Amino acid sequence: MNLYKFLFNLSIVIFILHTDSFAQIQAETKAKLSQAAPVTLSIDSVNTSNKANKYLDFYYHDILGHGNSLAIFDKGTSLNLSDPTFVFEASERQLPFFVYPGENIHIKYADTDSVCFYIKGNEARNNELQFFRDLVLQTGNIYYAYKVMPYQKKVSTVDSIHLLENQINELKNKRMIILKASAAKFKFSDQFKQIAISTIQSTAFLDSLILYLSESEFVSKATFIQESYFTKNSIFQRNYIYSISNLLHSLSCNRSDGCGCLSTSSY
Repeated sequence: MNLYKFLFNLSIVIFILHTDSFAQIQAETKAKLSQAAPVTLSIDSVNTSNKANKYLDFYYHDILGHGNSLAIFDKGTSLNLSDPTFVFEASERQLPFFVYPGENIHIKYADTDSVCFYIKGNEARNNELQFFRDLVLQTGNIYYAYKVMPYQKKVSTVDSIHLLENQINELKNKRMIILKASAAKFKFSDQFKQIAISTIQSTAFLDSLILYLSESEFVSKATFIQESYFTKNSIFQRNYIYSISNLLHSLSCNRSDGCGCLSTSSY
């Protein structure tokens, strides 16, 4: 099954399950936009491959999850935000920086391996801005866009799926340990700590989702369900295996119009 088709169908599922109505989304979006505050991003010194245009390439996701390119110029770029948002370096590393509406952010070491965001005179926020960047450099991407996702692999046994599940869980635990140490050392705010926890957990969930999507036919077999080695450490607990199997099967059903045959009544 095509990965993009799956993600499209999954976005529809999430929309149905978590939204009362499209009218409510419109109202909430309008209210948020009315409260938006500009984030100013400027480069301390220009030393980029785009010297003629003097800008750096970043991107962010809006409240509907759509990716938007963000060119940050040496004279400054303004971005209206209604919510805290990740701004990603548009490169294979996908370095993330978590920004809040209304902040005045500077970028130093532009277009180098050490690029980072900071706010003049705000050490607490600078430590937070540095956290996700350092986490990616130490443990790998938390978001993938420029290469194959590491758990999009073909396996043939329950043991091999279980092994990859353990790897995903171990990486999640490693990131949690790094977060705990950084939060204690740099006194992260409670809001930022919760954001970091949610990001680490969501990344692990997505990695597992990609793993099971890659093995949708194998996972949906009754023999796999009966022989599964799901443990308390698994992202997907044993209690959810039948729902996962049904979900993967439904999303894999291809119609002539290219849409899945998911029915939310099963969930």
